Amino acid sequence: MAATAPTEEVPEELRPIVDLEEQGPDRFAGRTPPSPVGRVFGGMVVAQSLMAAVRSVTPGTTPAAGPSSGGPALAPHSLHGYFLQPVVPDAEVVFEVEPVRDSRSFALREVTAVQDGRPRARFLCSFHIEEAGEVDYQLAPPTNMDGPEAFGRAEGPMPFDLRIADPVPAGDGTFLASGRHWVRVDRPLPDDAALHLCLAAYFSDQTHLSFRPYSEQAWGTHTDASLDHALWFHRPARLDQWVRYELQALSVRGNRATVRGLMYDGDGALVLSMAQELLVRPIPGAEPQLPPWGRRPD
Repeated sequence: MAATAPTEEVPEELRPIVDLEEQGPDRFAGRTPPSPVGRVFGGMVVAQSLMAAVRSVTPGTTPAAGPSSGGPALAPHSLHGYFLQPVVPDAEVVFEVEPVRDSRSFALREVTAVQDGRPRARFLCSFHIEEAGEVDYQLAPPTNMDGPEAFGRAEGPMPFDLRIADPVPAGDGTFLASGRHWVRVDRPLPDDAALHLCLAAYFSDQTHLSFRPYSEQAWGTHTDASLDHALWFHRPARLDQWVRYELQALSVRGNRATVRGLMYDGDGALVLSMAQELLVRPIPGAEPQLPPWGRRPD
């Protein structure tokens, strides 16, 4: 499932996902994009790490069976890992991939993102062959959200079209949804399954307005840093078409916030689910600001 998308067909801000140079067996180098906040957006680190894992798996084969098996290809089905230190923007990052397991149905890769000889993030990426299965079931998407045309495009330096809907109060002080987004890359993309999976992984970290209910009104009063990230890929989707992302803050205590997310395509098929914990600490004396990206238009 190695990526073959020509770089020029990908928006410039997202090109680091596909611009990974193979430096040797299971070793890839890329460059992180610039960032106004002094660290790389976590979704970029997740997406680059996933792409490195994809590149390390031989396309069109199951590793244990060998390239002449003629069996179905492997595709990612889950990713789990930790952010260890901030990833420096506008700098080289090396992705070291360790083959942990290869079987007839699964492959497991551990990816370490390294800068200046120091590990910055580490992820386990699991691959599975496509199987027909006997049951096709999913949790239905909530029905109380208008389509993307009902919302203005959020402002900011983003390589995608983001539409932000209001949170959904439960009526008892909690929220059924602490964040709801429509999002897509706003230009046609190649038919490259690995690229679209990695873009879904990139978008999955759009939790910055959702780890506290109504956190947009208090942006800039807290530091927030992702501690870990877990993804499950359920169905394919095109990320140059609208996907809907429903987020829910499950718990905020001890300066840690736990968030889960469900991503659906435009037809309501569940594409991806996410779980994440963040470190959220108040900044003494800080005044609320508008977020640097993701703000609603007036």
